[in-house]
Amino acid sequence: MYLLRRIFKTKPGEARRVASLLQKQAQIFHDAGQRSEFKVAETLLSREQTVSVAEACTNGLLGYTLGTIPGASRFFPGGVIAYTGGLKEKILGVPDELYETAGSVSREMAIAMARGVLVLTGTDYALSTTGVTGPAAGRSGLPIGTFWIGLAVKGGVDAAIEIRVGGDRDATKHGAVQSAINLLGNQLAAGG
Repeated sequence: MYLLRRIFKTKPGEARRVASLLQKQAQIFHDAGQRSEFKVAETLLSREQTVSVAEACTNGLLGYTLGTIPGASRFFPGGVIAYTGGLKEKILGVPDELYETAGSVSREMAIAMARGVLVLTGTDYALSTTGVTGPAAGRSGLPIGTFWIGLAVKGGVDAAIEIRVGGDRDATKHGAVQSAINLLGNQLAAGG
């Protein structure tokens, strides 16, 4: 309650009321299926399919988001956080030369990461994130908020999308996570 009082500058008695309202609002969104990760989870569960993740720039936020859904272990066995190149190579099987030919923030890298975690985990789908979260542009030279989101599909065609997200480091990560979930949601809605 102390945190709520500080954030909303409420009196001690009002903090409970604000907390109750927030919980009710969250339940309404959950019940109405407003959050795309719940729609994705529902579809995966109904099809008895699974998804895994390979994350660089989002540092586990995508996996965390999927893992907060009740029953997540039935559709999300886990993923890999591979922030540095060495882990991408050793764990995900990303070819070393890909850094030289395409770069660490590229369509090719996103697809290689997604394909690597799909093979590693044996899931039906895999998502990956690689990008520039800021505050500095880093070695890629790409603008802050540039991300590539990869999607690998068992027995299907792999794809990647480039997105641009504004805001600070935290906002760019959340934007990338939402885009990844939406990419999978669109794939599932298309019947794939």
